[in-house]
Amino acid sequence: PEPQPGIPLGDVLRACPAMTAYHDGPCRTWGDLARVADRVAPWLGIDGATWGRARTRMGPAMAAATLAAMVEKATAIRNPGGYLRNLTDRFDRGGFS
Repeated sequence: PEPQPGIPLGDVLRACPAMTAYHDGPCRTWGDLARVADRVAPWLGIDGATWGRARTRMGPAMAAATLAAMVEKATAIRNPGGYLRNLTDRFDRGGFS
């Protein structure tokens, strides 16, 4: 099984409601959120290599939760790809949760 973030999915969805606007119904599982994130990442300007690396390193659920938080503050993030690369590097070093 894929690793899951240390917080409940419901908490992520309540904190990041904008992400659910991109889903065709309620996000009921981490897999639902990960599938939405796969569609949203390119819309934010995140290239496939950067998104794939985040999914591989963090796991699909944590990468999706991270992207959901990025969507909430998208207007404040000038370079979403660079921002996600930085967060992925921090995750690799154990400095991001």
